[in-house]
Amino acid sequence: MSISAVLSSKDSFPFCSRSFCFRYGSGLLLAVLSVPMLAGDTTSTSASTVPPAIDPTSAHTLVTKYCVLCHSDKLHTAGITLQSLDTNVSDSNAATWEKVLRKFSTGQMPPPGLPRPKPEVQAAFTKWLTDTLDASAVAHPNPGHPTIHRLNRAEYSNAIRDLLALDINAGAKLPADDTGYGFDNIGDVLSMSPVLIERYISVARLVSREAVGDTAIKPEINDFSPAKDFGSRSTRVSDDLPFDSMGGLSVSYHFPVNAEYVIKIKLPPVTQGFDAPSQTPRYLEERIPVKAGLHRVGATFLGENLVPESLGTGKNRVALEPNAISTAKLDL
Repeated sequence: MSISAVLSSKDSFPFCSRSFCFRYGSGLLLAVLSVPMLAGDTTSTSASTVPPAIDPTSAHTLVTKYCVLCHSDKLHTAGITLQSLDTNVSDSNAATWEKVLRKFSTGQMPPPGLPRPKPEVQAAFTKWLTDTLDASAVAHPNPGHPTIHRLNRAEYSNAIRDLLALDINAGAKLPADDTGYGFDNIGDVLSMSPVLIERYISVARLVSREAVGDTAIKPEINDFSPAKDFGSRSTRVSDDLPFDSMGGLSVSYHFPVNAEYVIKIKLPPVTQGFDAPSQTPRYLEERIPVKAGLHRVGATFLGENLVPESLGTGKNRVALEPNAISTAKLDL
């Protein structure tokens, strides 16, 4: 194969032969020699770009040559020694090999001024180490060991509710939980101090008494108040109340023992119409036997212009006087 070139110019007198061409004129001389390209040169060029094969033995040789000078058992530079590091990657040395891969692949190591491997050797070693680490991770997955997680206050209350049917918000009696990154359920942050353990034991005593029950306990009175605009609300205030209800309240209450409980409803005074005898509040009272456990109690007005919902005729559904509290709903 031959290459020739011709430069056009005024006052030029070419003289050409098979292997080269001269053109004289304007003080310019151009010569292009035809150089044969041998097939053997192409083969040698492509062969030189083939990366060398890397195996554990050659990898150990490369690390010893370029890395152990600084990262030896004696110097222990940056807290890492590669002198006795096994090139058979496993769980015990994978973390160290990850550091080697990160530094070696980015060109940070060896440091400037020290001998470096050829680029093709560096690329081959990086690929071998990446594939080896990936294969080891697939063969021996290691998700790590999370910190033992104790229940925070909200989780403790939910656990007591789900296991013992005691919706008493037991976690509110515990100290506030530590937070980290805006969360209070991180195992590394939730510590266990002796004082906190004592509080957990104290709350556990309370929970156990509530769960087992004690017939010798003294009677107690619990008051529940609706919203301030109870008498004027014209909409349904809770999903636990009938669809045709207006205002009222619905509460969840834990009955400690099987007993007869007194449900007393305080009504606002009647201030309008001909049926307003006085300005004093009125009271409605029902005595109902209830089994121990968590129950929901509701009281509401029934809407006059709404389609009534069928409440059934159960013994715990009590119809009261009209134009006042039309229904007292006890979900027992």
